[in-house]
Amino acid sequence: MDRTPLLPDDREIISTEVSQCLNPDCLQINLGDLDLCHNCQEKILLANRYRGLSYIGAGGFSYTFKAIDEHRFQTPCVIKQFVSRQLNPASKQQAIDLFQQEAAILKNLGNHPQIPDLLAFFNYKQRLYLVQEFISGQNLLEILNQQGRFSQEQVKQILIDILPVLEFIHQRQVIHRDLKPSNIIRKDDGTLVLIDFGSSFQFSQEFLTQIKVISATPGYAAPEQIKGKPIPASDLFGLGATALHLITGVMPSERGIDLASTSLDLIWQKAEVVPNREFNYIISKLLQPKVSDRYQSALEVIQDLKKLPSPLESTPGKNNVSTQSVNSNTLILTGTIEEKESFDCSKLEQFLANQDYLAADRETWQLLLHIADRTVQGCLTLSSILELPASALQQIDRLWQKYSNGKFGLSIQKEIYQNIATNFQGDYLIWQKFAEKVGWYQRSTWLKYSDLTFALQGKKGHLPACCIDIFSRHNLDRGGSTWWRLGFIALLDKLEQN
Repeated sequence: MDRTPLLPDDREIISTEVSQCLNPDCLQINLGDLDLCHNCQEKILLANRYRGLSYIGAGGFSYTFKAIDEHRFQTPCVIKQFVSRQLNPASKQQAIDLFQQEAAILKNLGNHPQIPDLLAFFNYKQRLYLVQEFISGQNLLEILNQQGRFSQEQVKQILIDILPVLEFIHQRQVIHRDLKPSNIIRKDDGTLVLIDFGSSFQFSQEFLTQIKVISATPGYAAPEQIKGKPIPASDLFGLGATALHLITGVMPSERGIDLASTSLDLIWQKAEVVPNREFNYIISKLLQPKVSDRYQSALEVIQDLKKLPSPLESTPGKNNVSTQSVNSNTLILTGTIEEKESFDCSKLEQFLANQDYLAADRETWQLLLHIADRTVQGCLTLSSILELPASALQQIDRLWQKYSNGKFGLSIQKEIYQNIATNFQGDYLIWQKFAEKVGWYQRSTWLKYSDLTFALQGKKGHLPACCIDIFSRHNLDRGGSTWWRLGFIALLDKLEQN
């Protein structure tokens, strides 16, 4: 599934019945796709390309507009315009630096499926503009207001889906600084997207010692962030406050959440919520005022969430996956993943028997999507990986081992990874050493999918490679990001489960 097709889906093309003037002193709505604003006579098309459609809102020192890119078949996008009214020179320069930093951060974060893409950044008529991908869907605050409080199980899934994004940006020395329900959008396909990097900054050891602009939403910000000293764990506090808001339906007080003076048990009691004990522990640890008492990384939170029963309100074991063997290559799946039609491995076995390893790798990916009920979306989320039945993965693994004489397979990769993990420290270093061992990382370069060896001559554990990074299959330079390491390791962990 190519994320950047030549022609966009028909649902992504927007007709222009109105045109929004982008002159900050006008902001007039014009009927039709005019060339000039009928009020101020300024050109409607920004940089002769982007047509504003409607005003979304203002935040910090910017206006935000929904727009279309007329050079890309009217593909929707979002325009952020820097506005510096009534700022003294020093404050204006500081605001400009923050606006430019947002663009630089989005560029450095690259093409991540849960972060809006940066499409353009430029100066036009002495005004700064940032153009980014438009995310269709509703933010979690809107969903909360429409549907009411979220269940603990729903919030657990939100945490599992968004924590890898935080780990991804933290690995790239980025702190979001504004985690809250309105900055997480649920797309139409259910994927969660983290938006609004306007308060974010790129940190370094030297930068952490400098005085920074205090940027925070009252109620969601960690104590150290309010003091102007944010760290990656500050984002985890914001995520904890977001989870608490979604479960209780009560927006955090502007004074913030202070578990030192008000116990979490009292907050649950007032909201008439009876939390699962382990879940209560996770939320409490996310919201600890002292950094040393809080989770230190998103990975730590994910590990604790994986231990929780699913669903949280039920007794352990209720949702265990059961399987019924039909023949050597077919399984009927019920349980955690909804009851499905037969899971057919015959095509995979045929490809492997013929040593057509490229076709086998692609078929493995399609089988995983089918089992996870993610064929339409074309991608796996961490939560969907955690729900995959071990029996299906074991069946796929046995076929890979059988037709490669024990050279390829998920269990082969798991053994190699575990051996490396005992000799090295540091998550990324282990991942890189593993990639070197199986041949995905060579001469200080992460190989593109087309550069892999789809033959028995490949290194032991070289295949299957369909899950290392789904976008590398289209030869995009993304590297061995933490995001895909998490998914891959979660997949390997499922092999030994019953």
